[in-house]
Amino acid sequence: AARRPRRADDAGALYPALGDDESYKLRITATSATLKARTVWGALRGLETFSQLVAYNFDTATYQVVACTIQDAPRYPHRGLMVDSGRHFLPVATLLHVVDALPF
Repeated sequence: AARRPRRADDAGALYPALGDDESYKLRITATSATLKARTVWGALRGLETFSQLVAYNFDTATYQVVACTIQDAPRYPHRGLMVDSGRHFLPVATLLHVVDALPF
């Protein structure tokens, strides 16, 4: 079995680890966009934010982005997940699949 990377700075790391810096600063002006991040994980979070700010204008067949500055970082060092099995029935196999996916 292949060795699974434990830290984001390991070569070939496939997922962030607890404590990795996911912060970024995104600055968009009328003529440019700049993304600054200390790690690849921060850059990925910033790129996702940028993708959510891009809008296609069907009248002019152009893409538009609102000028803004965003500085963001996770509030907590971990990512959480809520499974509401009280209101939504989930088979045991589905719950086990969710539990298996938590490290990612």
